[in-house]
Amino acid sequence: MNEYLFENVLEKLDVTKKQKDVLRASLDLFSGKGFEETTTKDISTLAGVSEGTVYKVYKTKQAILDAIIAPFIKQELPEMVDDVKDLINSERNIPVKEYFRMIAADRFKLINDNKKLLRVVIRSMLIENTAKEIITERIFKMIFGDFNNVIKYYQDQGEIEKKPVTEILHVIVGIIASYAFPVILGIENKINVEEAANNVSHYLTKALKD
Repeated sequence: MNEYLFENVLEKLDVTKKQKDVLRASLDLFSGKGFEETTTKDISTLAGVSEGTVYKVYKTKQAILDAIIAPFIKQELPEMVDDVKDLINSERNIPVKEYFRMIAADRFKLINDNKKLLRVVIRSMLIENTAKEIITERIFKMIFGDFNNVIKYYQDQGEIEKKPVTEILHVIVGIIASYAFPVILGIENKINVEEAANNVSHYLTKALKD
C-alpha cells in the first residue's frame, strides 16, 4: 500500500475526514511541487474543500507541514528503526550475497511505497535546523539500519574481508544510497526493486570480499 507510513499517522490523529483530506492533498503537493510553490488554494482544490476549511484548522502552510511531519517523527519513525533492526538481525544463516539482496529489496520497497513522505521530510530537514541531527540519524537507521554486528558475523564466517567496520559501512551506505536518494529526492520515480537489490548484492559482495 502506497504511503502506508503516512496513512498510519493519519489513522492515529484525532481529526475529521476533511482534515485528513487536507493533509493527504498537502503531502501530494509538497512532494510534487514543493512546499514553497504550493498555495493553500492548491491544497483546498485538490482536497475538495474551501480555503476557509483549510485555514480553520491550519493557520499557516507551515502548520500543515508540521502536522504531516511531527507525528511521523514522534510515532512512526522510532518504530521503523526498531523494525529494521529486527530485520537486519533476523537472518544470518544465509550466504552474505543473499543477505544483502534481502535487506536491499526490503528497504527499496519501503522507499517506493513511502517516497512522498520521505521526500517531504528530507526536504524539510534541508531547510529547517530543528532537531536535524536526531531526525537524520533516525531516518538513516530506518533506511540503512545498523550493520555493525552483521558485518562482524560475516567477517567471522570469512564471507567479508576483515577491514575496519566503519570502512565497510561507508561502502554499504554508498551503494544503497545511490539507488535510494534519487527517488527520495524526486530525481527518479521509483526503484526497480528486483534489479537494484540484485545489483546491490553483487557489488557489495564483490567490494567487501576483495
